[in-house]
Amino acid sequence: MRVAKLFLVVGLSLTNCQNLFAASAQSDFDEDGKSELTLITINDNNSLSWNSKSAQSGVAASHGNLGKSGDHVVMGNWNGLSLGIIKEDEDTGKVTWKVKDMNGVVKTLE
Repeated sequence: MRVAKLFLVVGLSLTNCQNLFAASAQSDFDEDGKSELTLITINDNNSLSWNSKSAQSGVAASHGNLGKSGDHVVMGNWNGLSLGIIKEDEDTGKVTWKVKDMNGVVKTLE
């Protein structure tokens, strides 16, 4: 069974689904002022692959991997163009934010 849970407007939880399309005002990866169609794929190892297609030119782009199945995807402009996930430690309940900028640098915020 494929499941995608919507958590208000904050983000999405990816659990047991192959692909998820997400588009929002904050998914403008090429800075043309228009949101890109964003494809987030759960890989065989449960990592999340991020890809987008430009609304302006139609050109596809890969943004690498960030997060894993069960993490909450958060589209947003985090100090410039970037990808974001929120994860909760099941044992401690501690919440961690991970943000990856377009240069591939991942920052962890706890």
